[in-house]
Amino acid sequence: MKKIKEGDTIAAIDIGSNYLKMSIAEIHKDKVIKILEDVIKPTNIGKDTFTSKKISIQTMHQTCYHLKNFTQLIKDYNVNFYKAISTSGIREAENKQYILEQIKLRTDLFVECINATQERLLMLKEINYNFNLTTLRRVLVINITSGAVEVSIYEEGQLKFIEQSKIGSLRLRETLGELEAKTLDFPSIMEQFIENKLYSIKCFIENLSFEYIIGLGGELKTISKIIWKRSDLNKQKIFFENGNFIKREDFIELYEHIRNMTNDQIRFTYNVSYKSAELLLPSILIFHYFLKITKNKNIQIPMASLRKGILYDLAEDFLGIDRKEDSQNYIISSVWYIAEKYRINKRHAAFVEKIALSIFDQTKKLHKLGENERLYLQTASILHDVGIFVDACNHCIQSYNIISSQNITGFSDEDLQLTANIARFDEGNNILWAKRLEKAGCHVIYGLVGLKTHCKILLVVRKESDGIKRYVHLGTGNYNDVTAQLYTDLGLFTTNPYIGSDASAVFNMLSGHSHPTDLYKLSLAPLNLRDRFLYMISQETKNASIGKPAKIIAKMNSLVDVEIIMALYKASSAGVNIYLIVRGICCLRPGIPGISENISVKSIVGKFLEHSRIYYFYNDGDETIYLSSADWMNRNLDRRIELLFPVEDKSAIAKVKEILSIGLADTVKTRILNIDGSYTRIDRRGKESINSQKIFYNVETENNYDRQVFLQYSKNYWIENGFKPKLANSI
Repeated sequence: MKKIKEGDTIAAIDIGSNYLKMSIAEIHKDKVIKILEDVIKPTNIGKDTFTSKKISIQTMHQTCYHLKNFTQLIKDYNVNFYKAISTSGIREAENKQYILEQIKLRTDLFVECINATQERLLMLKEINYNFNLTTLRRVLVINITSGAVEVSIYEEGQLKFIEQSKIGSLRLRETLGELEAKTLDFPSIMEQFIENKLYSIKCFIENLSFEYIIGLGGELKTISKIIWKRSDLNKQKIFFENGNFIKREDFIELYEHIRNMTNDQIRFTYNVSYKSAELLLPSILIFHYFLKITKNKNIQIPMASLRKGILYDLAEDFLGIDRKEDSQNYIISSVWYIAEKYRINKRHAAFVEKIALSIFDQTKKLHKLGENERLYLQTASILHDVGIFVDACNHCIQSYNIISSQNITGFSDEDLQLTANIARFDEGNNILWAKRLEKAGCHVIYGLVGLKTHCKILLVVRKESDGIKRYVHLGTGNYNDVTAQLYTDLGLFTTNPYIGSDASAVFNMLSGHSHPTDLYKLSLAPLNLRDRFLYMISQETKNASIGKPAKIIAKMNSLVDVEIIMALYKASSAGVNIYLIVRGICCLRPGIPGISENISVKSIVGKFLEHSRIYYFYNDGDETIYLSSADWMNRNLDRRIELLFPVEDKSAIAKVKEILSIGLADTVKTRILNIDGSYTRIDRRGKESINSQKIFYNVETENNYDRQVFLQYSKNYWIENGFKPKLANSI
């Protein structure tokens, strides 16, 4: 990406819950951002989301219309760089993905849907131009957005407390809106609701003293203008000289005056828009609550806006902001706040952080990773042990769960997932077992550099009376006693000599004893697994195009690979019937006329995690079924060692087909993927109640009982005949 330079024009677009806002600015030679034009348009995005959880088609059309005008202004000003973000109104909508896709298609604007912590970082960047937080002893920052109230405490620039409550000005009114016509004292109901929601925050801050209280959002600009207009000439002059703050007594006076007014009365008395009038009372009630529980005489109003934060973010390098000293300090302070909350060993965390960053910095020429990746590593190294707070024996998984659910300043949801995965894969346990196995005489293979070994394969080579025999087990899931109790997976146990030969070749390749060779039965990623899938899909496409029956059934965790998706679209267009069971992410859109109208996608989410990968191809009547460790994802097909193996035994084929059939027939735990990217449950009226997981569980429980009875009988027989079992020594 090109860097911003002097004279460039930049734009910031904020798609909020109440307003669509855009600021166009110019970068001056004295490193000042000069605003050229501000545009504000009202929207019902928040009203739709907070009442019905979906953005209506009418609101979408209106939003796209205004944003198209924004893009025309961007062209008129010859804007060099722009950034468009959306907040809680779109973020919490069930049809979020569809709305963002429509905005991109209709306006050519790429909109980034940011979370609350990313909003916080942008606001902090703007605040830092008015207040140097590192020089202040203790500051309380209250940020009231349309959807939430976020309260944070900073001591000399370090985050010491943060909590968010979903009672933003618009959400508060929409949540309690039905009561307004049923009560004579609606403000009292709102105040009681606010007090209940913010009680935990009150307990923490009511006994603290603050150098400053900084107010953000919550119609504070409108409130300050109203107070200014209500004051007499002498007070107006003092207000102007005092700068951007509101005195406690002035605010309380406005609160008492406006508390019992209707929206229309507020609108006409203070000459504000209907939307501002609607939000003014909830905002005043929330700020008044914080004035009650603190002793400060004033509320500081830096007049910060998300748009200015975006502009500073865009122009950061040119304006000479030291990112490490400013933004990263806020991020790392929020990380240590989380660490302290979960009572980690600070000394150990600091040591791991120091070692990890030292290795990263010294090997930079090799890995060529940037500052963002360094930040992820630093965060993970500080928080890698937070899981001990929940479970000391299995802390890696608990650390992953805790980190992925945190609010780390400036981190997107993807950043959190990446950081959580770095912390999760603590190799200490694996290294311990590797050493034990080597000590016991085992040859431990650590895999190939640059490729993650993700295939699940077990080979036993046994000398028997009729010669060497290979026993092979291939699976779709890990050999893990914990996940085996939670995941649904399939495995194939076979003595097929061709599969046995292939298994030997795979292990020889992994150990570095041989180069990859042609395999008889197995397909191996990253060598030829993608080609095998594309070939099988193309065969179905070919058969359908000449009028033959064609069908594909595939069950997997995720479907994101573009080449596979395009091949499926082509197959659907040719008339292939495609049935997909995709538990997680699916980037394919079913039901598009002429493209994917022959594709259906469903997701099964139940007590157990659906984890098996099954691929069925009708193949002109010669039905072919594969199991695999790989999903249809780029990382599985290109950056991992994965295996695809055929199911050829007739009884095994029948069982796998039954699993697919029951999965497709599920009516209880199934969600259907719609053309707009949303999921809906099956309308079960008039349909049989079929819970696929419950059916499989009952069958396996019954079969397992019969096996246990047989094993107990065998054990008793051998003991009665003098056999004494010997316990194996633990390694």
